[in-house]
Amino acid sequence: MPLPPAEKERVGLILREYCEEKVPLRVRDQLQLDFRFDGNNAILFERRPAWDGRKDWIESNVAKFRYFVGRAEWEVYWCDRNLRWRRYDLLAPSRRFTTLLTEVDSDPTCIFWG
Repeated sequence: MPLPPAEKERVGLILREYCEEKVPLRVRDQLQLDFRFDGNNAILFERRPAWDGRKDWIESNVAKFRYFVGRAEWEVYWCDRNLRWRRYDLLAPSRRFTTLLTEVDSDPTCIFWG
C-alpha cells in the first residue's frame, strides 16, 4: 500500500522545515540539505559542489525513513559505505516521525553524519 497522501504531506513539511533550519543561508552555496520521497520512503541527503568545480553537485545519503502502512509506523535506516541501507536498530519503529528525525539529528553513534 502506498504512503497515505496526508502522511506524506505532514512529513514533507517537517523535513522541509528541518532542512531550512539545519543549514544557514551563508553556507548554502557550499552545502545543501534536502529530501525526496521514493515510494514509502523519505530520503534525507546532503549536497555539496563537486571537488573539481566542473560537475553538478554531489549527493550523499544521510538517512532513510520508511513508512509501514499496516502498522502506521516509521523506521529509520542508515547508508553504509557500499550505499546499502541498513536498519538503525538502536531505536524502535515509531508512529512519531519527529522521534526518528531527532535521533538522526543528534546522531549519538556518528552513523548518519559521519
